[in-house]
Amino acid sequence: MNSILGLGDNTFDVYLDQAKEFPGGNAVNVAVFAARLGMRAAYLGRVGEDAEGAWLKTALQTEKVETAYVQTDKQTSTAWTCVRHEAGNRVFIGSDQGASAKLVLNEAQQAYLASFAMIHTSIYSHTVKYLPAFQRMGLRVSFDFSDEWKDRFLTDICPYIEVGIISLAGSSETLIQAQLEKMLQAGAKVAIATMGADGVMVKSRLGFVKAKGEPINVVDTLGAGDGFIAGFLASYITNQSLPDATQAGIQFAEKVCQEEGGWGHARALSPDRADAILRYCESHTLSPV
Repeated sequence: MNSILGLGDNTFDVYLDQAKEFPGGNAVNVAVFAARLGMRAAYLGRVGEDAEGAWLKTALQTEKVETAYVQTDKQTSTAWTCVRHEAGNRVFIGSDQGASAKLVLNEAQQAYLASFAMIHTSIYSHTVKYLPAFQRMGLRVSFDFSDEWKDRFLTDICPYIEVGIISLAGSSETLIQAQLEKMLQAGAKVAIATMGADGVMVKSRLGFVKAKGEPINVVDTLGAGDGFIAGFLASYITNQSLPDATQAGIQFAEKVCQEEGGWGHARALSPDRADAILRYCESHTLSPV
């Protein structure tokens, strides 16, 4: 069975205005979506020894995602990200990476990674230091730079990965093409730019694809990019063509946009937790709901 492991970041997407929160995070989302696509899927990351960490693990197990190596931190709470929506689009207004930022991989956990066809991780996952070792182990790695990409990140990271993804919504095609070429020149085999409602561009040494989805009834864009990544990778690792893999990614991202909170499993937000998060956002000069 083809397989994907999501490695690194997890969070609770907190909707203060709706008094509820959803488990998520790039690596978590890709693992869940891979499982929903019928693949063997796993998540390896670090959560707090708290109600949120327990909720996340239970939700992953319900989605048939392997959690045997999820780490629990007794000193640090589970990560959260505060979100609000503007015209259906999610806007991040504050976050605390919590236990997720303390991920450390031992030899047994690294050996576990080798049992998967593709490892997906991200700029928020604190895994960059392991990439050279992954390359020596022969692991195939997909890496999401999100919209935090910088030229030096591309230069440092792309030599160790197979698939690189950057977010470039609202950018010119000239800029996007240039960044994709930089990723390929730096060592990635496949370079992907997600562009929000404008679709995606995918480039490799074998070709170039520019594609856009069909009009749909959008409920929530949270996790849409992660849905594209999962759909693309699930097709790509079965040796489907670049156009077919791109289309598979778009179609799955469209499904994600029609579900609230990425993949559901909402949790009621207690008033105490909402107050604590609101105070944190205010003390960090962010713009709470």
